[in-house]
Amino acid sequence: MKYLFLPMFALSINSAVAASSIKQLDVLGQTVTFTLAEPKSHQVPNCVSAQNHEKWAVNLNSLQGQAMYSLLVTAVSKEQLVSVQSAQSCESISDIEQAKALSLMVNSTIASGEHAALYDGTGVKKVGKIILTNGNNTFYYVPVSGATEGKTYTKFNEIDMYFIDSACQGDAFLSIRYHSQVYYSERLATHLVIPEGDNRENSLSSQGAKPVYLYSVSQGKCIDQNRIASSYTRWGETKLQRVAHPVCGDKPCIIK
Repeated sequence: MKYLFLPMFALSINSAVAASSIKQLDVLGQTVTFTLAEPKSHQVPNCVSAQNHEKWAVNLNSLQGQAMYSLLVTAVSKEQLVSVQSAQSCESISDIEQAKALSLMVNSTIASGEHAALYDGTGVKKVGKIILTNGNNTFYYVPVSGATEGKTYTKFNEIDMYFIDSACQGDAFLSIRYHSQVYYSERLATHLVIPEGDNRENSLSSQGAKPVYLYSVSQGKCIDQNRIASSYTRWGETKLQRVAHPVCGDKPCIIK
């Protein structure tokens, strides 16, 4: 194997855990936890609980911890083996063993097979390699640019939206409490987002006495609300802007 050592993470051969690929990597607030594919063979500290026996913790509040996290992300994206040195304590989390140092090495035994990856809406341009998922719509990936920091892509599907068109077409309105999310509507074939800035002129209430309709995703139909637009003021429903997703483009990203 070809070794890649970083001076600040130099390891003592006697105290280092044997090199292994990363099985799982999670970010929990200011702490990163990870598990190696190979089980621990050394004597773990007494503070480690049985259910967390195989886990390691890294504190993101320190520069060393942030650098170690970058190495972990690199190890996942480049399929490198990780060797860990134990701090012989539980610092970041009370029952998880603290990692004191890391080193990376090339894993020459990994076959060059296909891996789950994130592509733009065309399905042609590869955006990054997926390393974690949270449910069916959120994906944590490492960009193809080789960045050492991971990014998150979440696909927000269409939810119930208001319209002033009886067929629930044209301008769609949504509460400003969903401000930061970019939705994709299969029905309207576009991404939708609440634009930045003062949107009072584009609020649903500014549409006066026009009747309001709700498109119910669960029912799959347009429903007359028997109310006029000016009566909608509680959550500040605002006209959505049709946009291209900054990562995916005109259509949702594709996982393959």
